[in-house]
Amino acid sequence: MILKKIKRIVGRNFRKQLIYVNYLEKKPIQSKMILYEAYHGRSMTGNPYAVFKYLIGKTEFKDFRHIWVIKDKSVIQEEFLHLPNVEYVIYQSIPYVKRLATAKYLINDTTFPAYFQKRKDQVYANIWHGTPLKTMGLDIKNKGFAEHKNIQRNFLFTDYFVSPNKFTYEKLLKSHDIYSIYNGIVLDTGYPRVDLMWNADTNQLKKKLAIPLNKKVILYAPTWRGKLGERKNESIKLAEDVSKIQQAFADDYTVLLKSHYFAHQFFKENGLADQCVPNSIGTNELLSIVDLLITDYSSIFFEFLPMNRPILFYPYDKDEYLDTRGTYIPLNELPGPICQDVPSLIEHIHHIDQVKKQYEPVYREFKGKFCYHDDGNATARMVDTVFRGRPSEHVIKTVTNKTKILLYGGGFLNNGITASLTNLLKSIDYDLYDVTLIDYGNQKEEKIHNLNKINKNVHIIYRVGSWNATIAERLRHLLFLQNGAYTPYMKRVMPAKMYQREMERMVGLAKFDIGIDFSGYSPFWSLLFAFGDFKRKSIFLHSDMRKE
Repeated sequence: MILKKIKRIVGRNFRKQLIYVNYLEKKPIQSKMILYEAYHGRSMTGNPYAVFKYLIGKTEFKDFRHIWVIKDKSVIQEEFLHLPNVEYVIYQSIPYVKRLATAKYLINDTTFPAYFQKRKDQVYANIWHGTPLKTMGLDIKNKGFAEHKNIQRNFLFTDYFVSPNKFTYEKLLKSHDIYSIYNGIVLDTGYPRVDLMWNADTNQLKKKLAIPLNKKVILYAPTWRGKLGERKNESIKLAEDVSKIQQAFADDYTVLLKSHYFAHQFFKENGLADQCVPNSIGTNELLSIVDLLITDYSSIFFEFLPMNRPILFYPYDKDEYLDTRGTYIPLNELPGPICQDVPSLIEHIHHIDQVKKQYEPVYREFKGKFCYHDDGNATARMVDTVFRGRPSEHVIKTVTNKTKILLYGGGFLNNGITASLTNLLKSIDYDLYDVTLIDYGNQKEEKIHNLNKINKNVHIIYRVGSWNATIAERLRHLLFLQNGAYTPYMKRVMPAKMYQREMERMVGLAKFDIGIDFSGYSPFWSLLFAFGDFKRKSIFLHSDMRKE
């Protein structure tokens, strides 16, 4: 029976994960290697690019090897194509897996895959791709169950959460339900990518985009529509809107369209990619030549504020979007007028000087709240702490001092264990204890209904993906499940490291004082809690196991 199970395991697509765990366990960390990943390899731009560009120009980092994750070679910035110390690896390829497991420094603006788990001596800096106007994680109105689970897990592994402002780190950590258990450091130092706006070569950019020197620039930069895995194709409408605006202001403006990286594929499919600013040109460099920004729910406007140039908001699907997604800031409080059709946009552009004067007080307020680090030195501040190890006045810890409890509560089906745990969680003193529930994250209506009934002080984190384990460890695990730990031989067979590794893959850097397997019936969770890093461990047996 065990041999049949092993054959099934070997037959699955586990090669990448097996290589990854082999490198985790056996290969040394490369102390002068930095891996950069922007938008899952879709571009070589944004915050990771800003850090890379800063480091590549510093003599103190001349011996470092820079690894760029790319989807294909088209995203490579030409000026860095042939540098001997820069390497390019295809996203999710075998070279990618090997570099992810061994690079000392990991820089990402989204998330690494579900099998990723940071090694003790690796340094992971997550520099998220924007100040959130649209809701995130648990705050999304019509969210799918546990859709945020890999973002949540990545954040828990982050050593440095680099943030542009207090609003951003609070919204992102709280909406992913980890604010008080996040054990890394928040660096409230500003976004490195905003530095690129100040340092861009504007003449070269205009030349590259064939913009006449006598023309001003309007940039239309909408966000993407839809849900994770269900993106809406709005490419034709967006292209038509840009065409109408361009026709109305052909003598004075060049109108550019910058599509969201999620939506760019639709422009390609509809033969409209040539109407968009190429992905190889970073948004922040582009903002340096923009005289007027048109956007909707995108975070781009926050980073444009320091330019002191006008913004028009074009949420043409406002009612639908607010009903399905939602925003953290009411649209009528934004630093620019709300336009719901192209004629309204055109009218406001005709009177853009009056618009700028009218919204100047709101503009100033937003700059004070969201842009207090946008001085062109954000990258230097981040590098000082992450790479040079210098102290910073901008370091923030959000982790609680309360006693932290992690527990597994079973499948949350309609049974006595669920009722018992739900009642227990109503009785805990949350002034003394910080409680986190860990769950499989599989979508069952009965379970979701019961999870929604638990005390709102309880965090929920989710298991995503499967454990990183060798074939030998999987075989030993199956033998152990079949035979138990009743003999000295079986105790030696038991793959304790595999269980420790899996608990760590799920909780990241979070530290819990007490671990409780409340279900009492799952060998998987019992083993993980038995070998987890807790000061105290408990298992709740709900019946006489011998009689049962």
